[in-house]
Amino acid sequence: MSSDFSLVDVAGWEWDLNGVYAAYLGYFQSYNIAWYDRSWGHLFSSFDTFLGFSWPAVVITDARTGRGHVVTRSSTVQAFVRMIKTRFGEIIPLATDQMTPITAYEHHQRQLRNITDINIYKKVYNTLPAAQFAALKNRVKNGNPKELAQLWSRREKNFLALDFEWSEKSLAVLEMGYAVIRSAHLDASGVWPPMPESNYRKGHYIVQDHVDKIHNRMMPTFPWDYAVSFCVKP
Repeated sequence: MSSDFSLVDVAGWEWDLNGVYAAYLGYFQSYNIAWYDRSWGHLFSSFDTFLGFSWPAVVITDARTGRGHVVTRSSTVQAFVRMIKTRFGEIIPLATDQMTPITAYEHHQRQLRNITDINIYKKVYNTLPAAQFAALKNRVKNGNPKELAQLWSRREKNFLALDFEWSEKSLAVLEMGYAVIRSAHLDASGVWPPMPESNYRKGHYIVQDHVDKIHNRMMPTFPWDYAVSFCVKP
């Protein structure tokens, strides 16, 4: 793998590199092609040998599934096919005709890698969990319903909800409320789904300097209408 560091746009990087190799083997099997007897057959004898062509690749996560992939471009697959035609005089189809393209979740540039053997591939492949986790955090931060539902169903994370009420005129904070839930603890205690009244840790704070002095008209607040409230001075 080259030590040169360069970034590329993710547009056009949509074919899983291991999937390209698997697609060729699947094609040969489906059409009863004795690839191992062909002059170019050694190129498919193992994934390591296949990588010897030297494949530019980047790491992305699938926008649909959230899974990480080491992907290459259509132009590189086309170059691989042209190489076989030039060196061995035979034409094989594009593996991408048998594959589903991957749409990258990322929109920023990604580091370009040049993969030439299985050891380099493993190093790049080992970065997938970090890429998946970064994408997951971004999805959760953006309020993706699917990711939030999956996190909730795992019953292993802590959840914190915060809410602030501001003055419509000065943007001064008038109230703050929070609710916390420890999913793993409740699940281990046999309590699921949790009941907000009895299973959430919650609190409500009102700002002493503003209470009963600043009133919102568009969205009125009712600072004293809570069973438990704490008055704080900024």
